Amino acid sequence: MDSFLHPLTYLAYADGYEIWTYGLRGTEVVDVRSRNIETIDQLQADALDFYSLIRSVYLQHRRSEIRNGRPEGGSSKP
Repeated sequence: MDSFLHPLTYLAYADGYEIWTYGLRGTEVVDVRSRNIETIDQLQADALDFYSLIRSVYLQHRRSEIRNGRPEGGSSKP
């Protein structure tokens, strides 16, 4: 949703410079990583298998999104 509201998205496409959107997305990725670098470093130091840990965290997050944040095994009523 943020990309639809960001003015650079429309300016880049209006001028035919899609490369600006790639640069914008790349900058956003670097920003998210820099905001979470300490957490990532701590997880990496504490984990026996970092890949398995990240995969597990992703799957838990994905299941939560599918259930719209409701606890697993909960009732189907909102």
